[in-house]
Amino acid sequence: MPVTNPTSCTFGAADRKTLYITSAQFTLAEAQLHANPLEGALLATETDCTGLPDYRFAG
Repeated sequence: MPVTNPTSCTFGAADRKTLYITSAQFTLAEAQLHANPLEGALLATETDCTGLPDYRFAG
């Protein structure tokens, strides 16, 4: 990953083949944040894998 602190990931999009990854920028020095503008970003990448379908909480 092009970030220091990836935090969570989930599959999304209609075909569930897009992997979304969140990242955090807390605890990073100002120089690190300046050197890498992707720190704290939401990243997405297309995969050959298909994520599992969502199960909605009913109550």
